[in-house]
Amino acid sequence: MAVPEAVAGLAAIPGVRTAAQLQQPNSEAPATAGSLPVTPALAELLPGGGLWRGTTVSVLRSAALVLALLAEATRQGSWAAIVGMPDLGVAAAAELGVDLDRFALVAAPGAELVAVVSALIDPAGRPGGSVTGVRC
Repeated sequence: MAVPEAVAGLAAIPGVRTAAQLQQPNSEAPATAGSLPVTPALAELLPGGGLWRGTTVSVLRSAALVLALLAEATRQGSWAAIVGMPDLGVAAAAELGVDLDRFALVAAPGAELVAVVSALIDPAGRPGGSVTGVRC
């Protein structure tokens, strides 16, 4: 099978988009979807200019970039949490603009990782919450 045919086959799967389509909002996104704001310098680098609810962004080897991605959203009233980064400093988060009143850090969740992340996703237990993940 040729590469274009393989890509077309994958892109035919509901919810799967090609790299070229990432700039386009996902028509299958839930009604609660929307974009969380990021600083203008980072907005230029992200599809749609922000962090889309219900998606995950992967950041390699840069805790500072993770915090910078979360800063504007927390300043505008969104909540953010980081789980499993024991070397991350709350002072660094504040210096990069994260609103600490809207930030939770669970440095070492241990064997309770799933329970911790589940509790952070929707602390009120409401179904259908929309979460954006930034993975480092």
